[in-house]
Amino acid sequence: MCIRDRGVDREKYKAGGIAQVDLDRLELQRVQFESDLQVALVNLRTAKIQLLTLLDDRTPVEDVYKRQTLLGYSTTDLRRKKESSRGT
Repeated sequence: MCIRDRGVDREKYKAGGIAQVDLDRLELQRVQFESDLQVALVNLRTAKIQLLTLLDDRTPVEDVYKRQTLLGYSTTDLRRKKESSRGT
């Protein structure tokens, strides 16, 4: 998963639009972004597992968002409760 095509940056470098150090910095930022994304996905899965464990729910992690209910509330009801608790 990459936001920007690496080829664009390389073409700019070849055309003299950016220096080698800038190209290296862009590639490093891309790798860091991809690493951060993978870490975030792992953290999300871990949080889902922890929540299901706390709720003593045996739903497979992959099915959590397919189910549309949590503790008998629909996702719409949960959103309403969240908004009303914030006073919005």
